[in-house]
Amino acid sequence: MKTEQAEDRRLYREMAETASVNDRRDAGLAWYPIAIKDEEIGRGDYLTVEVERTTNQDVAHQLRFGASAVLFPIMMRSTTGWKGLSLFRAATGSN
Repeated sequence: MKTEQAEDRRLYREMAETASVNDRRDAGLAWYPIAIKDEEIGRGDYLTVEVERTTNQDVAHQLRFGASAVLFPIMMRSTTGWKGLSLFRAATGSN
C-alpha cells in the first residue's frame, strides 16, 4: 500500500512539473483563471483566501474546501497587458 501511494505521489509530482496550466485544469488539478473574493488571517495565523473560477466552471476538479492549495501567478499576455492567477492543488502526503 505504501509503495502504491509513493508511486501515485511521484506520478502526480511529475505531471505537475511538466504539464501546462491548461492540461492541469483539464485534469481537475488547477483552477485558471481565478478571482480573489476575500482574504483574512485565520486560526493559527494562517492566511485564508477565498477564490472563484471566472471561467470553465463546468470543468470537474479535485480541489477540496479547507485543503492546502498553491496560489501562483501565470503571466499571460492580453490586450491590457500581462495578467493571470491560478490555484493548484498542493502535492503533500496528507492530500
